[in-house]
Amino acid sequence: GIKIMKKFFPFVFLLFIFCLLSNNAYSYLYQVDDGSAESSLGVITTMDWTWANLFDVQGDYNLITGINIAFGYQINDQDLIGANIVVKLWNDPDNDQNPDDAVLLTSFASTITATGFNNFQYFDIPDTIVSGSFLAGVTLTPPTSHILPAQCDTNNGQGRSWYSTSSDISNSPQNIKDIGLNYNFMIRAEASKATPVPEPSTLLLILPGLFLIRRKLK
Repeated sequence: GIKIMKKFFPFVFLLFIFCLLSNNAYSYLYQVDDGSAESSLGVITTMDWTWANLFDVQGDYNLITGINIAFGYQINDQDLIGANIVVKLWNDPDNDQNPDDAVLLTSFASTITATGFNNFQYFDIPDTIVSGSFLAGVTLTPPTSHILPAQCDTNNGQGRSWYSTSSDISNSPQNIKDIGLNYNFMIRAEASKATPVPEPSTLLLILPGLFLIRRKLK
């Protein structure tokens, strides 16, 4: 029995360290829509257009792992499949619920592969830690004018959906409610709990204990 423990001790040790450093498996979905899209919103020009939802971090769910977005259509019924986009994540540093000073944390270039009401496309962005208030959104350079790329929930707008006629939400952002629309963008953020990495001093306290167990077994 002692020889078996000695043989497998390195593997047990590595598994122990992995468990310490791994993220919590629990997840949380940030959303302001009610689950159903009834309309689409967009622009009539070919300039960059950015739209995003603002969320407040709930509890310890501060590690954003993915973003879900429902895309619409062009007015002439031509699909937006294949259009180039950049999915983005920002922090609102002063937590004032206004993204005019939003700081870009990460971005992920991709293409639209799914459109239609309630048809969400998932984007596996780089895992990013947020704090306070943050925004999840997307920038599209329209392939043509008169498009409606942003799916919207038209019930009970929460005033957390923002847009900008530029590639950055902090550039003259506008809230949907300010233009008289009680809408929410169909954008959601998936999150998990970020487990802190143990301090070197903590590991130094753990290691002697493990080696003492090994010595006792020998």
